[in-house]
Amino acid sequence: MSDANQVRMSYVKEATFNTNPAGAFQIVRYTGSGFTPAGTATESGQINSHLMKDDPQLTDMSVTGSQDIELSMAQQFVDWIQSVVSGDVATYTLWEGGSELSETAATVDVSVEAGPAYRYTDTDVSADLFVDIKVGQWIHFDGFTNAQNNGYFEVLAVEGSGAYVEVTAASTPQVAEVGDPITVRASMIRNGTTRTSFTFEQAYLSLATPYYSEFRGCVADSMSLSFQANSLVTGSFGFVGAGFGKGTSDYATSYTSAPTTQLMNAGSCRTVIYEGTGAAQGATDTLATATKVMGIDLSIDGRARPLNVVGNPFSDNVGLNSFAPELAITQYFTDGAAYDAFYDEVTCSGGFKKYVIETWDTAGARYIFTFPHVFLDGVTLPAGALDADLELPITGRACRFVNTAGAEYAIQVDRFGALT
Repeated sequence: MSDANQVRMSYVKEATFNTNPAGAFQIVRYTGSGFTPAGTATESGQINSHLMKDDPQLTDMSVTGSQDIELSMAQQFVDWIQSVVSGDVATYTLWEGGSELSETAATVDVSVEAGPAYRYTDTDVSADLFVDIKVGQWIHFDGFTNAQNNGYFEVLAVEGSGAYVEVTAASTPQVAEVGDPITVRASMIRNGTTRTSFTFEQAYLSLATPYYSEFRGCVADSMSLSFQANSLVTGSFGFVGAGFGKGTSDYATSYTSAPTTQLMNAGSCRTVIYEGTGAAQGATDTLATATKVMGIDLSIDGRARPLNVVGNPFSDNVGLNSFAPELAITQYFTDGAAYDAFYDEVTCSGGFKKYVIETWDTAGARYIFTFPHVFLDGVTLPAGALDADLELPITGRACRFVNTAGAEYAIQVDRFGALT
């Protein structure tokens, strides 16, 4: 008998599209999986007198897959997020595991600048600590004597050689300080045009003779994440692939153990959403905590499309589509002012807002999802039902945004914490 508990899913990033590099595969954690090859049978349209169907012809083979997940700070999510947003790690060099900024003995001073900005200056001899930091990303400082100088801050400006960054103010204003060795962390990626593909292996280990399936050229086509009250952060990733293999031998040279990182949840004060104007960034775009939020759903869909050629039943390649990440936020309806604000923006001015979703675990790992320019396209106030709460559902899509440094993007993902 076969046992679903003994099915092992693993993957490896491809250096060449649709080619298994046959290296160490990363075993993944998942709650459900749906990888499969599927054939398309085409029937003849010829007129006949026997009133029966003639043999169909197999005209197409597709490779698709899905992984249902519970979110944690794991290598699989870093890789899959990179793929679904088509992020370019040559541009965002701090994203991949092992390359993120994680300096535990930095010598940094804080100074108060004109306006709402606060400057963190690297006083080390090289004075280039922030050279890979981008305007708009988030950075974490810890270890200053003055607590308000510690925390997560959005970067407003970066000195050209990386000597200093200027950040938004904390809830309690920062103060000038000559820093002892402190900890600085940063890691970020944004959507781009660079395709990342994977080879997946699905292993049925409970069989007397283990059986293996290989899915090559898999590009992340979709991502959904759900942040619901009193629940773990759950979601799924969908993939479109190009190649398939099967047999009784595995497709990897070795395996990296499944991650053991703590799961994230939307309860226990470990998820928060902020909103801003969506028209500007940083100093002129104050972020306020959205209140009475019941749930947040983030979705990206339709990123990849199979490219077919004559003589190959499988896809010859996988192309990338344009996209707009979608947000659905449900709040309790507490007063008319909130409804008026959203209704006026949606119906009168084509309102835009900036949204930031932050989720973390007790070990210090954290994701920050930033959508700088969200077009609000729906707000409804249903009458409700007997013994039910009134809800205010808001929907929007993240559009192209150009920040003060000239970078253009619709979604930015920052991460903090060690990967496993």
